Formats: sequence, structure tokens, C-alpha cells
Amino acid sequence: EPEAFLHPPQQNELARSLRNLSKLDATQLLATTHSPNFVTNKLQGITGMARVAKDKGISTIYQISEKDWEEITDNNKLISQLPSVTSGDTNDLQPEMEAIKYAIYLNPDRASMFFAKRVLIVEGATEVALIHKLIDDGLIKPKAAGFVIVDSIGKFNTHRFMNLLSKLGIEHSVLHDKDPNKQLQTEVNQLIAESSTIQTIAIDQLDPDLEGFLSLPNPGRSDRKPQSAIFTYVSGNIDNIKLESFCKVVERLLS
Repeated sequence: EPEAFLHPPQQNELARSLRNLSKLDATQLLATTHSPNFVTNKLQGITGMARVAKDKGISTIYQISEKDWEEITDNNKLISQLPSVTSGDTNDLQPEMEAIKYAIYLNPDRASMFFAKRVLIVEGATEVALIHKLIDDGLIKPKAAGFVIVDSIGKFNTHRFMNLLSKLGIEHSVLHDKDPNKQLQTEVNQLIAESSTIQTIAIDQLDPDLEGFLSLPNPGRSDRKPQSAIFTYVSGNIDNIKLESFCKVVERLLS
């Protein structure tokens, strides 16, 4: 555990030094860690990371092989084949682009999912903030141990997180907006459902979306949604029946 007794900035500096060391000829570097700063796709990429899971005295090692990585990238690109998707960026279909996306997405907060026993994937920061607040207030009582809540930076990336977690043997649940009456959203919803594996515990939808489900006010700007949702909740302006229903949905996904 090279991160022991080191503050996060020092962990980042050590990770960079180890990465440079691993580039030397005839050098192989192995690091055992509990720090998300060491697994943010900075050392050797996704294929350079192995995860050890222990269950009833049996240890299982999960590591994404080159074949697994090809399968992940192929499945990730399925979203570009949806009938309603239009994109003029041909670079977005390159296999290297998927590695770049993961490198951007997997900051230390999201990388903590690699150490979790259960991951709840949501669409954005509003869901993460509100769910954590409800858990802190005792309105949501998760039964799953060692859980982590991560946002996929929008519904269009949800399947990417599911594909990666499945290959690493990490149980996960998904909560996303239903967004009915929109053809593209319906197609993405179907893609999420079809991305389910044995590691996918449950998938649930909020009809029509989080704001509509809880009758939250529209703050006008997307970056204000998290603070607006929390303020509405702490001000007691969310209907109790709707709030209780939301809490039950999340509890099911974390049970």
C-alpha cells in the first residue's frame, strides 16, 4: 500500500513517479493499493489493473484482458448505432477514444467504485448529492455493505460503466430517467437494459425524470440542479409521499 501515510497530493505525485519507473526497460511494477488515486487510469490503463474479490474464503482475481477490452469498446460503441443517434465525429468511433473517455471519467471519486461491493449508477450529480443527504438523514437505509454511488455523467454513458463493472466482477444497480415520449431516450433505455449482466442486480427508472418524479423546481441551469434539489428538500418542499417513494426505489437498488 504505497499510499499509506500520504496525503492525496502526495499520492498523486507518487503515482506519477511509479508510472515513470514502469517505463524503464526490463521493469515491471506491481502496486497493491486501497487508494482511488492509484486506479484513476493513470498507471497502465484499464488492462493494467487487477481486482481481488473475496467471498466466503475464496479469492477471485478480475483483470480485463485485451480480448475483454475489445469487447467493452465494441459494446460501448453500440450507442452510436442507435437509429436516432447522429454524429459527425468519426473519431468518436475509434477504440482509442473509449480509453480516453474512461481516463477522463474515472476521477478519484468515481474510481472508488473499484473498491465497492455494490455500486449504484445514477445519471448525474443531483442524484448523488440528494441520495447521500437522504442516507445521512436516515430516510434511506441501505442494506448493501460497502456501497458507492457514482454518476455516469449522463444516461448516454451508463452502459459504459455497466460494461466495465461487469468485467471486473462488481455488482451494480442502475437508476436513470425514463424520459418517455422521446425516441432517442427510449432507444438508450433499451440499450441500458440490454447491457445487463449477471453482475447487474437491478435497473429502475424515474418517470418521467428526477425533477418530475419529485416535483422539483427548474433552477434554469443544469449546474444549479444539485443545490436546488437539496435546498428544496431541506426546506420541506418535497411532497412526503413522493419522497418516501423515491427512498424506497433507492433502498431496493441498495438491498
